[in-house]
Amino acid sequence: MENELEAPGKPREIVWLNASRVFHGQKESELFLEASYMAMKDRGYLEIPPGKTLTIIADGKPILFDGTGSTNMRKPYKDDFVRETAIYPATRAQLQTIANARNVKVQIKGNNGLIEREFKAQNFERLRKFVSYYAV
Repeated sequence: MENELEAPGKPREIVWLNASRVFHGQKESELFLEASYMAMKDRGYLEIPPGKTLTIIADGKPILFDGTGSTNMRKPYKDDFVRETAIYPATRAQLQTIANARNVKVQIKGNNGLIEREFKAQNFERLRKFVSYYAV
């Protein structure tokens, strides 16, 4: 699921919040949220550390996600960009809560700043589609 979280005006970075499912055997699987960040090389990495660095505020109620950080998932992208991804385990209930919310704000904390975005109609649509297929 490619789910870009657009910023108002001219953004300094591009941020995605994707949901994924990873299978362990034929019947068992895990759900994840993936926060990805891309910026110009001179802006540098967000440097997402391990811990509770992803907060999703669904209808005013914060949901904290604890991940391993982006240390092993930072790399240059093309010539002028850097990109990093942090992965967070998520439950079906958490994804359903987010998908069913009317208002969703996303906060990603890094050593080099805090990124904040809000879900737009297309973000809800993508997440609801993922949830209807994989998290019901």
